[in-house]
Amino acid sequence: MPEEHEHFFDHLKKAAERADTKRVDGMLLRRQAHYVASFDEGSDTAEWLVATQRAEVRRMGRAGEWTPAWAVVRSGAHSLARIGDREGLQHFIQTRLVDEVCEVANLNYWAYWLGEVSDPQLVDTFMVELSPDAWRGTALLRHLIDRLYSANPYVDVVVHTLWALVMLRPSALDSHSVESLWAAAGRVLDEAAVSQQSQRELGAILYALRIIHQR
Repeated sequence: MPEEHEHFFDHLKKAAERADTKRVDGMLLRRQAHYVASFDEGSDTAEWLVATQRAEVRRMGRAGEWTPAWAVVRSGAHSLARIGDREGLQHFIQTRLVDEVCEVANLNYWAYWLGEVSDPQLVDTFMVELSPDAWRGTALLRHLIDRLYSANPYVDVVVHTLWALVMLRPSALDSHSVESLWAAAGRVLDEAAVSQQSQRELGAILYALRIIHQR
């Protein structure tokens, strides 16, 4: 029902706005609400996402540091990409994935979201507390390769996460994933529809594949 749909998203946005930004669980609620709200196609929700992301970025402060607010801004950047603003996600990659802690946090989140981390994580601090040795990376690698195509609104973060994963865990690559990644990366490079940073990272991935498997 349209009324129920509208009521759900109105309630979701209000809950996010009321969440305590000084509490870890409040930040978790905001992160999840921002992502779910992006599935509402209403123009008012799109405007809310843009305004909310600006506020979250201001609240987070300087770049290059992981805090629970980082996870909220990450979610907001993905939400903006979903509604057509790829530049917001590219900016997040360029400014908020600039040190080892944030790189590992991004990988840990992907691994958990895809089920490579079996233990439930109730707060977002697991992103920096969990050792990347806790997951293998094979399921993450397959998922990212399957989503490595230019029309994917999240393609730039897919590229960056693949680049970080290959650098961190080359052992996750087998002959099948190497062939699939080689083909997908080459195709995206040929189409030239991703950011310059993504193009450089795709080039680095292809170079690593040549070294690892002596292509």
